[in-house]
Parts: sequence; structure tokens; C-alpha cells
Amino acid sequence: MPKPNEFIAWALRPERTLEEAYCAERLVEEGYLHWRRLNGDEFRSGIQPSASAKQRRLNPAHRVKLNNTILARAAEALASMTCLSLDAHQDRPLRDIHALRFFPQLKILSLHGHEFRDISVLRALPALESVSMSSEELEDFTPISELNLLKVLHLNVRQPWPNVAGLEALAELEVFHWTGNLLPLEEVSRFGKVRIAKLNSGDAGAAPLRDATRLPEMPWLEELEIEGVHRLDGITRWPRLRNLTLGGNFKDLVPLTGLRGLTHLTLKGELTRDLTPLAQLPELRRLLIQSRFPQDYSVLAETPRLHEVAAEGCKINRMELATLHAVLAPWDEEFAAHEPRPCLPCRFLVRDPEGLPAGPRVGPGCRARWQEDAGMRSSELNWFKACLGNELGKLLEGADWGRVRAVSNGMACITLHKVDAAEQLPAIVDCARQLLRTTALPWHVHVSVDLRDKTQEASAPGGAGEDAEEQVVRGKIEDYRSHQHRRAEEEAYLEREHRMRLLAQAGTTIHPEEFAAPEESSLNAAAADFEVAAVPAAVDEQPVEGTFWMQGVISEEGFFADARGRAAAEHLMGRRAEDKAA
Repeated sequence: MPKPNEFIAWALRPERTLEEAYCAERLVEEGYLHWRRLNGDEFRSGIQPSASAKQRRLNPAHRVKLNNTILARAAEALASMTCLSLDAHQDRPLRDIHALRFFPQLKILSLHGHEFRDISVLRALPALESVSMSSEELEDFTPISELNLLKVLHLNVRQPWPNVAGLEALAELEVFHWTGNLLPLEEVSRFGKVRIAKLNSGDAGAAPLRDATRLPEMPWLEELEIEGVHRLDGITRWPRLRNLTLGGNFKDLVPLTGLRGLTHLTLKGELTRDLTPLAQLPELRRLLIQSRFPQDYSVLAETPRLHEVAAEGCKINRMELATLHAVLAPWDEEFAAHEPRPCLPCRFLVRDPEGLPAGPRVGPGCRARWQEDAGMRSSELNWFKACLGNELGKLLEGADWGRVRAVSNGMACITLHKVDAAEQLPAIVDCARQLLRTTALPWHVHVSVDLRDKTQEASAPGGAGEDAEEQVVRGKIEDYRSHQHRRAEEEAYLEREHRMRLLAQAGTTIHPEEFAAPEESSLNAAAADFEVAAVPAAVDEQPVEGTFWMQGVISEEGFFADARGRAAAEHLMGRRAEDKAA
């Protein structure tokens, strides 16, 4: 059970260390933000932290005095939260996370960019189902092995030889991401239920894996990424693989011929490989090669079900790839209906936002066999986006009318930025509906009209008014200046930290304001408390008549417009909607 009262009492104790106090501060910030959401005043009041993220990161003696009212509200909210993210980003890293013990109900926990060394507190969080973390100092990962309900585990490991003993005990684990030295994983014998694994050598992995023979057994593995492998021996230990990404200096691709269910394959590495063995893969649909070196792609022409071959990083094979695609079967064989469905009369209806059609694949009967295949789902998204973009490009005949995105399987988005394009809304609706009736599985298209002025974006530094070479030069200059600035900040921080350590050893009282970074030294000392500050009320986003803001959803049945933009929708459609707003 959550222990909010115990957390409050602990957080107010003056004997807390600096790092304990900072963990309490972060928890209060997240908890109070959640409390505001629960009480409906998220946009009308804001918590002003004691210092900016940068200021508290650069002050080794940073400490705040917690406001009792806000602490109580935060503790109340934290006790109801099941998902907690305390990622550092550009903030001060956490070095002590034991305060998490007061909230054992947590199910999802994210802790990235920190410097804690001890994660034994995880033993007090038995409900955890998803953990994602990175810490510069952490070596002992064994407490994770006691999380019996854990299903998702993302670890960014900065130490070269971490202790991962016992991870095979994670009987419910289904998704495992590891960034760091891959060799310690050879000590883990088995992941019984893992379906998705991403193993990246990262900055710490100087030596690649010799091969795949000593990695954990994963009998249910369907999606695998390995960055840093020398040979492919042992790759067939995971015969259920459908999606595979491999990076390394391996040359021999013959071991891949044993993966008979593979549909999507990505190969990385700066060398030329013989691709001939890949033509034996009966289910391969897409191949991506990431390399500066040219390859002989003609050997893939007879691959039974191959639809697409892409080369990133090398322009030499452009003509060869174009010739290959001329003989490969199109993606339509996978994602298009055998016959278009009948075209229904186009209805024009208005609904409140919550009444707009949802994604069309939410019910039973809407799944296809590739729905369990992430590669096929991604390819379907790209196929529909390309089809819709091509049709709209023909209709609108312009390069800057807006954009098309496919946000999930069954839902795409059109955003219109130009008046000329918006005025063709009836034709756009008809164009989209003609495409929708040709897909094997149902799709909807969300359309929005946003005619805000885009000229400032084009004229801003680094915008469309600047050519590519100028942007590259500007970016390099900015990167160099940023690097020099960060280096100077780090040196100054180390000096202040050393000075604080010497004072502490001498028994001298530490005053946080004396160790502030120069830019915060003039801050009012009263800012050390959390305060609730009035913020201007959110601007009413309800569009007024004639502003031409609108959004809606196109389906095979017709066009459903958001009631908040009814006037604009009726103007652009050239007729009145059938229904009143629900």
C-alpha cells in the first residue's frame, strides 16, 4: 500500500542528505503536477520550482525548502499514480532513489540520465511491470531479478562489466532492450517469454560479440536487433524471428537462410556483402541496407515475396535499385483489396470531438496475420501514406499544400496549410474515400485545416530561406559553441563540488546559495520555496466563424466534422451538414 503520510514525514526531516532531499523535490514536482491534473486546474496555476533545471544541475549544494501544502497535495497524488517518469533530461541527476519505497503501487517507472549506484529500492516495488533506466554509476542490476511481474525492461548500461546475475528469473518479461557492453548478456541463460529484444553495444561496447551462440535462449523471440556482432553463427537459435536488424562487420549471410519466417531484414556495416543467400528467404518482404558501400542487388530479383529493397548511405546503386523494383511485386499484393468495395454516397455530418469516429481496427475481426508483425505494420503504414500522398499530389499540384502522416495502422492524417488546398476540401474528401475502399483492412483519414502564417518559419535562421550548405555550417558552429559552453560549465561545477567537499570534511555549514552557478547567484533567496503562481487562463481555442480552423475524419461512410469548426467545415464543403452537433 502507498505510504503518503510516511513520505511527508520523511521529506520534512532536516537530516535528509542533499541527494535524498533532491529526490523528494522531484517527486513533489511530479506529484503536484498530477494533483493539478486531477483537480482540473492544470492550465490555470503552475508550480514554480526552486530553480531552473540548469541552475540546480550546476549547484552541487542545491537544496530547497518544501511547501507543506504542496507537499501534502503531491503525496496524495503520488499515492494514486501507477506511472512515474523522473528522467533527468537537462536537469540535475538523481543519485539516491530510495524515496520510491513509499509508493509500492507503481507499475511503470522511467529513470534516465542519472547517477545512482543502488537500485535495491526496486525490491519494495513489487507491482512494477515496466522499468526503463540509465545511470552512469550503476553496476549491480541484480535487484531487477526479483520483479516477478516485469514485462518490459529497458536498460542503458554505462559501466563496462555490470552484474546481471539472475535476470533469467524474469518469467513474465516480453520486451528487453539493452544498450551497453553485450558480453555480460552471455551470462544470462534464458528469457522464457521475450518476444522483442534490442541489443545495442552503445558507447561501452568496444568489442563485438563473436557470434550469437552464447546469447540467451529466447524461444518466443519474433523481433531482434543486434548492434555489434562479428559472425552470424547461432542466429537460427531463434527460428520464430520475423523482423531482424543486424549491425557489425560480418560478411557471410548464409546463416540467415535458416530463418524461414523472416519478413523484414536490416543489415548495417561498412562493407560489401554477397546478398545471394537472401534470395532463399521465402517470406522476405523488405530489405534495408545501411552502408556507404555498393552492393549487387540483381541477385535478389527472384526472391519469392520481396517487394522493396532500400539502400541508405550509398547513392551508387540508384539505377540498379530502380531496375530491381520494376520486376518486384508491388506492396498492393499485401495491403490492397482484391476488388474495391462499392462507393457509398458521401455523408457530411457534425460531431462533438469525443463523437468523431475512432480508429477502425478496435474491434474483433479487424486483425490480419501481419498485425503481430511489427515490420509488416510499418510497411503498411508507409504504403498507405505513399498512396494517399501520391493521390493528393496529383489533385493539389503543389509542393507546399500541407503534409500526410500515417500515425497508426488504420489512421492517417492530412494537414492543410494553404487556402487553395483548403478550398478543395470536397475533392480531397472524395479522393481519400476512393482510396479507402481499395484497402484490404479499414482505414480512416483525419483531416485538419490550419491556415496560420508560415512565413516566419521560412525566414527564421536555419529555415527554408537558408540553403543546405549554410545550414550545415551554422549547425557546426552552434555545436562547437555549445560544446565549449558545456565544458566550461562542467569545469566550474567540479571546482564548486570540490570546494563544498572540503568544507564538509572540515565540519563547516554548507549554504547552497554559496555554490550556485554565476547566473543564478542573484536570485532572490525566497525562491527556495515552492509557490503556486497564477498563470493566465488558457486562451479559448474554440474557432470563431470565418477563421477556417477545422478538423474532421474521413471514412468510407463520409466526412465527420468537429463541431467546434462547423462554420468553417460547412463553408469549405459548400453545403450544410446533415446532423447537428451531438
